[in-house]
Order: sequence, then structure tokens, then C-alpha cells
Amino acid sequence: TAIMPKFIFIAHSIGSQLVQRMCILRPDILYQTKAILYLTPFTRFDARPKWKNSLLSTLGHAPPDPTVAFARFCSIAASYMPTKMMDALLEHNSGISLLEDRELARGLVVNPNYVQNFLKLGSDEIRNLPEVHDVGAIKIIAKFS
Repeated sequence: TAIMPKFIFIAHSIGSQLVQRMCILRPDILYQTKAILYLTPFTRFDARPKWKNSLLSTLGHAPPDPTVAFARFCSIAASYMPTKMMDALLEHNSGISLLEDRELARGLVVNPNYVQNFLKLGSDEIRNLPEVHDVGAIKIIAKFS
């Protein structure tokens, strides 16, 4: 008899949900799974202040194509903003206190491809993933791994 390979899944964010769902839908893969490591699995949360929660929910449920196009436009426009102004916005409005962190954030904000990919994946997570962890699925997986 052939030795069946054992799987160890390392999943992050939406990937955690995908691995969990795959193991539930494919018992053959579940039986061969040795471990699943969830690295910051996606969970819904109520952003604070409340306007951030409304903004995230609105973006997540808006039609994706015009939302992404608008976000790309904003990213390109932000690339023309003076560095000191962007730095002040990131520090005071976004609460990013360390200069090194603001430099990283600034680089991401002015990258339209990053903004597009982040928004598409983020809105997919908001629209398609459950609002709470599937405890039943986790218990089933735990019995077999």
C-alpha cells in the first residue's frame, strides 16, 4: 500500500476560512491533515470609532468595480500629495505614530495596484465570510487532525 502524504496547512485571514471549508467538504483531505495553523484568521469586528465601521461596511457591500476604480483614483491622487501632508494625515487621522510605519503606509497608499488588490480581497471577505467562526467545523476538524 502507498503511504498517503500528511498535510500541514498554514493559513492567514481569508485563507483560514478556505482551508477550514476545504477540510469539511473533502474528508479525504481532512483525514490526511496533520495540523492546521491559523495565523490571524479573518473575523468581523466593530471598528471604532463608529464611522469607521459604517465606512468599511459600505465599501464592502458597494458594487466592487466602481469602488475599486474610485480607490485607484484616490491612490493616484494621493501620490501627488506633499509628503509632509500625507505624513500628518497618517499620524493624526490614522493614529500611526512611528515614522517608519508611516513611511510604509504612505508607500502602500500611493500604490494603486496594492489598493485595488486590498480592496477587492477585503470586500470579498466582508461579503462572503461568516460573521463568526464556524465552531462546529472547528470541532469536526479537531477530531481528525
